[in-house]
Amino acid sequence: METFTTRKGKTGIIIDQFRFKKDKEHKQTISWRCTNYQCKSRCTTDVQLSEVLSFPTAHNHEPEDDRTIQRHQVRGAVKRKAEESVHERPLKTACTEVQRYDYLDFNDAKMLGQSIYRARKKVMPNLPRSLTETCEILQGHQSSILFNINSASSIIMFATPETVRFLCSTKHVYADGTFYTCPRYFYQLYTFFALNNGMYVPLAVPSLHVKRRGE
Repeated sequence: METFTTRKGKTGIIIDQFRFKKDKEHKQTISWRCTNYQCKSRCTTDVQLSEVLSFPTAHNHEPEDDRTIQRHQVRGAVKRKAEESVHERPLKTACTEVQRYDYLDFNDAKMLGQSIYRARKKVMPNLPRSLTETCEILQGHQSSILFNINSASSIIMFATPETVRFLCSTKHVYADGTFYTCPRYFYQLYTFFALNNGMYVPLAVPSLHVKRRGE
């Protein structure tokens, strides 16, 4: 007996290449039924899923092949990891999990990568569609991640009160701007550094919407 996670995030079991979903749960036993809705095969296990108490009744269809079974097993593992490691690329997560199974290949990894993307899209906030919407969203988080937003000039500065106080107290401030790495809807990303214990520490990161002469 093996276990897997269904599309709805519930636990299922696999016996002799047949998948079962939970039907009823009692104090000491769990009854299961075949995932094929046209099949009436049932079985019973203990609640710890350590022992099959009554083996499945006859199925009216063929068992699934190894690749299909492993696809169902890896799908649940990948979705759980996708929610835990949101900063890892979907395809990298999928490839790492697929390598643990004998009958899956890169095509399965690509399919799972798309599943991870869809799963993350449900829990991650929507991306802003304009500069105005970007400022409105960030304004709501100003107390936690932003020190100042100047909506009139469309300048957003990522910093904290602590880093700004340190920036004001230091004798020498270094600045560097880049055009190649910049948030969407902005023209340039700027960074202010200060020397601390022999290391240059980034303290404030303004994002400029436009750049004019004299600014």
